[in-house]
Amino acid sequence: MIKAEKDRIRTWLLFRYCRFAMRRRFFSVRLYVDLDDFQETGTFPLILYGNHSYWWDGLMETLIFDRLNLDYYIMMEEKNLLKFRYFQKTGVFGVDLDSQKGRSQALLYAARLLRSDSFRRTLLMYPHGRLVNDFEPWPEFQGGLSGLLKINEGAHARPMAKKIHSGKYPLPEAVIRIGAPIAADNLEEGLRSCHEKLLKDLNSDEETDRHWLIPPPRKWHGKT
Repeated sequence: MIKAEKDRIRTWLLFRYCRFAMRRRFFSVRLYVDLDDFQETGTFPLILYGNHSYWWDGLMETLIFDRLNLDYYIMMEEKNLLKFRYFQKTGVFGVDLDSQKGRSQALLYAARLLRSDSFRRTLLMYPHGRLVNDFEPWPEFQGGLSGLLKINEGAHARPMAKKIHSGKYPLPEAVIRIGAPIAADNLEEGLRSCHEKLLKDLNSDEETDRHWLIPPPRKWHGKT
């Protein structure tokens, strides 16, 4: 496996690049979450787990890390991290999904990361294990997520559903919802329920837990 490193300057540059790129490529990025939950002392360490359906996965989440002030790490397939080694310097570690030994090493490494006393420690992972497009059924989860919760009893797992869609605006919109903590025996159903709620969010502009990560252009609010 490839262990993560965090370089402050490279991480700052990544955050700047992601915000700039998403302002150009998306009409808006909005997040649905109960922010008060993230102020509770028992919220961390935290595992965010989501559907892996887009090229932007892992990059778009930098907006969340920045907004919620999370000390994050991201699990990525090792062969992909080898193609983009820059990400290793920004908190991404690689797991060899083709090897049982590689999976075990990554699981133990992730467990050690979660045991850190660091402020607001968060691990992001995609338990489907591969990119799954919007037009195919979601496969079953890999075993890593439930295993992490078993060996890190103090950790919390929250589903994070994402949807990128085109429609009434010239650029696509991106919508993300972070759900409430889910028990280890209900992880897959928790993500499905979070995704179903997200689809309902697409038709609502009045949700009290909506927060703009990238707001719409000002002219669409009737401003110059």
